[in-house]
Amino acid sequence: LFNISNVIIVVALNKLGETVLAANSAAHNVDAILYQIILAISSACISFVGQNVGAKRYDRVDELWKIAMLITAGFFACLSIVLFFTAEYVMKLFTSDPNVILYGALRIRIICCSYPIYALPEVCIGCVRGMGKSAVTSALNVVGICAPRILWVTFVFTALKNGAHFHDYGILLCCY
Repeated sequence: LFNISNVIIVVALNKLGETVLAANSAAHNVDAILYQIILAISSACISFVGQNVGAKRYDRVDELWKIAMLITAGFFACLSIVLFFTAEYVMKLFTSDPNVILYGALRIRIICCSYPIYALPEVCIGCVRGMGKSAVTSALNVVGICAPRILWVTFVFTALKNGAHFHDYGILLCCY
């Protein structure tokens, strides 16, 4: 389902032209690196929580969750601030086209502002998976990530395309 929501977003992106596609592809590399960091933290939570649940040390699970949330929030808040102010420079690593840099910087700014918020549920999901409740995390991903993205593209971006201010790249990116 996660991939279905991404395909729907890509279909919408294809309607915005080659410049936006090039910018989105380049800026997606930054997004992919950030997401790998989140996955690493979430995977660590799975391991640590699983070990402590197995040892029946629930006090450590609570402590781990708090520490992981603080580290994640602090790290991504700092990283987001840096990326927000350096987005054009980061895009220049990928291209010299000023329009691609402009659109790519927009993606970096919108995405990086959401990472401190997006990363925290991923820590919680890692902790819940470590407790052996993977069905719960799958449901949370569908309800919390996939469905809102599909609804956003369908009703805000696509359905309102006749109103020009809604049918643009920035509005589409808000689904992330």
